[in-house]
Amino acid sequence: RSTFDANTIPPIDAIEKIEIVKGAGSSLYGSDAVGGTINIITKKATHNYGTVKAGFGSWGAQNYGVSYAGKQGKTGFMISADRERQSFAKYKNYVTGETIRWKDPNNYDQEKLSLKIDQELTADTALGLTYDYAKLDGNAASDAVHTYGANPVDKHINNVGLKYDWGVTRENKGYARIYRDYYGYDNQGEISESTIGLDVQQQVKTSDKNKVVFGTSLYKANAYNEIAFSEGESINNKALFVQDEWQFAPSWQLNAGLRYDNHSEAGSKTTASIAMNKKFNENSHAYLSWGQIFKAPNIDDLYYSNTTWGYYGDKNLKPETGDQWNLGYDVATSASTTLGINVFYSELKDVIDWGEFNPVTYETHVENKYKQRRRGLELTANHKLNDNFDLAASYNYVKVESKNSDADDYTRDGGYVPNTFKMGIKYHNNR
Repeated sequence: RSTFDANTIPPIDAIEKIEIVKGAGSSLYGSDAVGGTINIITKKATHNYGTVKAGFGSWGAQNYGVSYAGKQGKTGFMISADRERQSFAKYKNYVTGETIRWKDPNNYDQEKLSLKIDQELTADTALGLTYDYAKLDGNAASDAVHTYGANPVDKHINNVGLKYDWGVTRENKGYARIYRDYYGYDNQGEISESTIGLDVQQQVKTSDKNKVVFGTSLYKANAYNEIAFSEGESINNKALFVQDEWQFAPSWQLNAGLRYDNHSEAGSKTTASIAMNKKFNENSHAYLSWGQIFKAPNIDDLYYSNTTWGYYGDKNLKPETGDQWNLGYDVATSASTTLGINVFYSELKDVIDWGEFNPVTYETHVENKYKQRRRGLELTANHKLNDNFDLAASYNYVKVESKNSDADDYTRDGGYVPNTFKMGIKYHNNR
């Protein structure tokens, strides 16, 4: 029921690259960037081309897609559409080991459309329009489905944004973006969220060794649920932020940020973050970062209402707060081999989660349930065999512990897989 859903990600044909920033990124990106930031950058058309695809798999899976991009003078556009279907699902009985097809409906049908138009106004200014649409209809497969029958799910996204960039070719660059996002969710209980927002960011190079990024972020989100609050509810947030990036020595970089948030339900909070990077040589560097966490409750936490199953949000929730640390080291041991290690630790209080089910009222509510601490280790290795093939391997360890207010000590959260191993071979040719 989160207002971010992986189904909202644009079709893969529309994506240029994906950037991952580890550690708290809340100074620039806001309260949701608690453990890191995943930045999905969509393509800009540089020439005319098109793609058509079709895929088929088990469980009645089908996937179709088409995309086309074009560039004419100073105007570029890209449009892509996808349709994905699945007829049924199976699960493995952990007692008997038997693989069983769900007896109740658990099919789904999803459609996606993504449009991007870029207009170069001058050599240093540009205008960009984005539109994303997604709709998913079907039946969710879960324990409740297997016990009680069909569990229909309906999700739809309708987002549009307009962005103006200035100083495109200069070091002192910036942008302003206005957007309207809509997210609707219906699963025995309906809630929809419509958000209007404004982001403004400016980058200023104050010297050869220093750069400052500052700006503001404003939004208002309206919630609607025809049973619980037909008149609607809303939240809003106003934020100011600044981050200084300072190369104070030839091999040392220091980034420090401050952010002020004024949230209509969670109150006001100023948070800080700091990160240090040490470059030992051209082949290795180490980094250490710390950031404060302020995660306000979202629309679903506050206002979700499912009268059929007795699930309700809580308008009186407090924000999640805490601290997060990251320590890492990357090294190229040879021209073909790179290794990396990353260690993280975080502490949170007033963690938002579903409370215990009340057998008398047949209800459960969202609440500030417990304190939580998370620690983990990530090891990565990549070896280049030749111009076309790489070998890759990774290991991840995660430990999450929680403590309720009336508990004496922390207990391990079994919902997280503690050890994950991955090995693979990559093939690439030119781009």
